[in-house]
Amino acid sequence: MSVREFAKDGFLDATPYPLPKRHPGITYLDLNECPFEPPAFVQEAVCKAARRGNRYPTLDDYYTVERLIADYAGLEPDYVVLTAGGDEALRAIFDVFVGPGDRVVLLEPGFAMTRFYTIVRGGVYQAVKLREEGRRFLLDENELLEVASGARMIVIENPHNPTGSLLANEELAIRLLDETDAIVVFDEAYYEFAGLSIARLTQRYDRLIVVRTLSKAFCLAGYRVGYILAHPTASELLRKALTPFNLSVVQLAAAQAALENRDYVEKVIAHVNSEKDRMTKRLEELGLRVYESYTNFLLVKTGVPDIHELLAKHGVVVKQIKSLGSDYIRVTIGTREENDKFIHAIEQAVASVTR
Repeated sequence: MSVREFAKDGFLDATPYPLPKRHPGITYLDLNECPFEPPAFVQEAVCKAARRGNRYPTLDDYYTVERLIADYAGLEPDYVVLTAGGDEALRAIFDVFVGPGDRVVLLEPGFAMTRFYTIVRGGVYQAVKLREEGRRFLLDENELLEVASGARMIVIENPHNPTGSLLANEELAIRLLDETDAIVVFDEAYYEFAGLSIARLTQRYDRLIVVRTLSKAFCLAGYRVGYILAHPTASELLRKALTPFNLSVVQLAAAQAALENRDYVEKVIAHVNSEKDRMTKRLEELGLRVYESYTNFLLVKTGVPDIHELLAKHGVVVKQIKSLGSDYIRVTIGTREENDKFIHAIEQAVASVTR
């Protein structure tokens, strides 16, 4: 017998998440990373922690970071679950709450991994398609509530990736929690760029779970630190889905240093917002549609099919959003120099097809 005959159905045809290839001299604006290195004090803390690499992290290591996150989120430490990035947070949530036959409501377009996590657990997903209106995308709340009736889980990215739109608020979260019996998950990976969160509602609802990360505004993507905010009844369950010592001493040290000195995050946000405005102005001058963004990226409708391939020839890699159309691209806000290179590349790409 082949080993494939022992595998769960969802894994047989699944495609692994593609790891990025990187080459010198190319500008990469495709993964929504922070363009800046972690601050020097984070790097120093990491180097110091590396000397403890022969030891497992301690309860105090975890509790220190949990306490800092709780203070940042305005909650108590028992509301915080530390994870290896937002991805592990989502996986743990699906492990605990989704099983064979369960229906999960997702958004279209949306994060591919939530579909994968649903399928490999024997669940089924139903997508609610966002509606494009002017320079933003909207979520039809009544349609969402109708589809969510009887569902096991609802997942909402807010702010939304890949559109950049702010789709929901506390009012919608309360409606979902009051009018359905589902677990409601808000993915707030880009929270810092929007400044809007529904996390405080976890004190009122134990079926509300919020996922965040230090990968974006905190510039720690390579360290893989995320966290869950949930009522202690839920957080106790979610901790059981994590492996022992799921974060290393280095990850915890990076998170602690960043959270203890988080003023730098405001500078990151200011840079992103300033560059978004500058890039939007130039792209609109080229006749492109740029969507309102509450994140660290821009969604652009270029009118040029597969323009990402032309940009790659000019040394700039962006993300094509094929689910919206072959002419849609998502562009991470990089350094000013990286953004200038992108603008120059897209000027050339647009000119080459309009001659």
